[in-house]
Amino acid sequence: MLRRAIEAVMQQFEPFGARPNKVGIIMPQDPEQQFSIANPDTPYVIGFFDLNQAGPMAVEVPEGPYMGTLDNHHMEWFGDMSTIGSGKGMGEKDLLMPPGYDGDILDGYTPHYSQTRKLILLMRVAVPTGHYDEAVALARKLKVYALGNDASA
Repeated sequence: MLRRAIEAVMQQFEPFGARPNKVGIIMPQDPEQQFSIANPDTPYVIGFFDLNQAGPMAVEVPEGPYMGTLDNHHMEWFGDMSTIGSGKGMGEKDLLMPPGYDGDILDGYTPHYSQTRKLILLMRVAVPTGHYDEAVALARKLKVYALGNDASA
């Protein structure tokens, strides 16, 4: 049942341009928001990953008011990022690892091991000023790339 739930979330955002391993979305919060429990004053960044296609993925979170969590395909939590993760809001580099991965871990990266090959990143950007446009600008500074690819790709 839960496996279908994460698939439903992934499919819900594909019509808005979300693509696994490539394009996440910044979900605006307005009367037509897509999650009933989402806070109405901050944008959410939602990224989907299929590690069958890409292998390990890197996520660079710059310094700032980001709060991110990782859930696997069974909607089980397996990691936090930024203010609630290893970077404590000071910037960090994270690796999303598929089950059974036994390769090297890059220095300076925090590995997060998923029990499934499909996963979701949910990131909230809550700026102290409360200015929505400022939060969206910060959301656009997140970087995601396949392990071994340059961060500028």
